[in-house]
Amino acid sequence: MKRRKRMDNPQSANKFIFNLLLYQIFISVILNRLPKSEYSFVYFPLISLFIPIMIYFFSARPKISQVLPTKKISKKNLCLLILFAFSIQPVMEIFSMLSAIFAKNPTQNLTVTLETKPLWLIIFSMAIMPAIFEEIIFRGIILSGYRNVNRRLAFFLNGLIFAAIHLNFQQFLYAMMMGIIFSVLVFYTQSIFSSMLVHFIFNATQLIFAFYKLEFSNIFIFGMIFAPISFFLFRAIIKNCTIEMNGNEKGEKILTLPLVLYFAFAFYIMYFN
Repeated sequence: MKRRKRMDNPQSANKFIFNLLLYQIFISVILNRLPKSEYSFVYFPLISLFIPIMIYFFSARPKISQVLPTKKISKKNLCLLILFAFSIQPVMEIFSMLSAIFAKNPTQNLTVTLETKPLWLIIFSMAIMPAIFEEIIFRGIILSGYRNVNRRLAFFLNGLIFAAIHLNFQQFLYAMMMGIIFSVLVFYTQSIFSSMLVHFIFNATQLIFAFYKLEFSNIFIFGMIFAPISFFLFRAIIKNCTIEMNGNEKGEKILTLPLVLYFAFAFYIMYFN
């Protein structure tokens, strides 16, 4: 029987995310040379996210339970997670507005898609698939690689990596915040399903509002109102979790060459894009 490789270390996680970035750049170049397809928004997540996930699990053969925690979520926390997913939206809109001051919002292609495609297909490709695939990658493969380092540093770095993969300055700030939040949820609930649920509700709600051209009259006021509510719900979720600290924060080396190159490439593309 083939021995499983030890993948729960920063070196393996950093190599994976760097290779993922190179792969996505390669796929983008190839797709740009092919005839444009009106359904590229459907198959792009499959090509750019699902295939790397399959390659990782078939080649590395890690223990699934160590990469993807699936502890049962209590009914109380399930309700809190749903409420939190809705309440955090106006708050994240404020971060998006702040980013928009310094960067353009690339919504032209999304607007065309929303106007010409059925809502169920949009939600499937832009809410369901990203919520599953991105969480497996970032809060599964990547976050599990930092299990033996300081958890606060792991949360922050996970958010930073998640924001950088979007290759867009306008999305960077709120994507980083969401990445940190998702990391904390997975750590305390010990379930990847918690971040998948919040991720899906967040994306789906945003898409539904955009599809029907709905918007808040004053997002800043709504954000200020919902900020303490979302914070209270977030704290309640964490308090409902019982987790034993493993005490294995060994101070492993995090800043490896693949991670440095990852950020260098990502910021270079964002700057010149």
